[in-house]
Amino acid sequence: MERLRIIGLVSFFWCSAILYLLPLRPRRSGFVKRTVAGLLAGHALGTCVMLAWRDLGGRTWLFLCSYLLIVAFLLWCTKIELSAAFYCGVWILLTPQILLEFWWFVLRGETLGLSGLGRCLAVVGFFSSGILAVGLTIARWMPEQGVYHVGPRQLSSALLLLVIFEMLMQVLDARLDDSGFTFEQLSIIFAQIYCLTILYMQNELFKKSAMREELRTLNLLRQQQAEQYAISKENVDLINRKCHDLKHQIEAVRHVVGEEEREEYLKEVEDSIQIYSAIVKTGNEVLDTLLTEKSLRCVKRDISVNCVADGKALSFLDPIDLYTIFGNAIDNAVESVEQLEQPEKRQIDVMVYTRQKFLIIHIVNPMAVMPQFVGDLPVTTKKDKDYHGYGLKSIRRTVKKYDGFVSVGTQDGCFSLKMLIPIQGI
Repeated sequence: MERLRIIGLVSFFWCSAILYLLPLRPRRSGFVKRTVAGLLAGHALGTCVMLAWRDLGGRTWLFLCSYLLIVAFLLWCTKIELSAAFYCGVWILLTPQILLEFWWFVLRGETLGLSGLGRCLAVVGFFSSGILAVGLTIARWMPEQGVYHVGPRQLSSALLLLVIFEMLMQVLDARLDDSGFTFEQLSIIFAQIYCLTILYMQNELFKKSAMREELRTLNLLRQQQAEQYAISKENVDLINRKCHDLKHQIEAVRHVVGEEEREEYLKEVEDSIQIYSAIVKTGNEVLDTLLTEKSLRCVKRDISVNCVADGKALSFLDPIDLYTIFGNAIDNAVESVEQLEQPEKRQIDVMVYTRQKFLIIHIVNPMAVMPQFVGDLPVTTKKDKDYHGYGLKSIRRTVKKYDGFVSVGTQDGCFSLKMLIPIQGI
């Protein structure tokens, strides 16, 4: 009879694992087969652990083994992160335990006057309805589209609450006797329910915090898209004006008779087509497109972009990462030099070269006012700090993906941004 009770108890825990598993995404290939195999192996191991736990260190050993089995089961069936598996494992352990405590200490078959088959049906009915209710509510509500976004703070606090819950459980076990339900037992159970409430509220708070951060990022991207649209519109307007000027200048040349006047008009035509000097050829299509677009923007602002770049050396960089690095760097440089009153100082130097298995990207520009630094990054001078100041952080994060590093400095009135990236594939 004792063996059957243990098997039923283990089955109850693994039913809880299934309910928390089903909403999780992404799943591994062969999810159903993995789930069945994991359940059979987990149930067998869990039963062995339950039968032997009194001889191998008591409840603490049982708790650790059960928890690790559940985490391994989640990782075997899904591709969730390790932190998410540990967090979900906390809920899988706590859910059946709180239901078991309600049955043992609050309802209790003896209190209900049940015995034999009636008691067995009551146990199955109570546990099944409780697990099903949790599976239709909490287990579905907590993950965001099947994904737990669990950070170190959330995981550590969840583990702490799990330890507190288990300690209260041990105290409750020590108070189990035939004298009936006591106020002390009720107080402990309410304390455990309070732990579960805190755990759930914590999950909701972190989800809302993540949503606020996502909304802020979307607003930032929308702001950047609006700025990009304005830049593109300026470039198109610039080209249209130049084409319109060329049309009239060519028409005027046809009617010019004097040599001196013809030369004057030809000089105007030559100046008009200087826009095409903004077209950059480095050997890298992504970099050529980006630098050409930025150079067209700079023509209107009387900013000179000097580029000496070995575009082929950038071939191992992802196009999106390449655009992130140079786009943010040049945008920052343009915003800086356009504040200079002297046109001859409005210039940006872009250098890309290799040295000893390293790719070096160096961007230099004069500055009207030297920036203030917090740590090793300059502080944005713009009033709208919610939408600015992310450029260099984004560059640093992107360069770090390739095990590179970024150095920022000022010298002789110029701002210097230098990136050193190990060349992959060498």
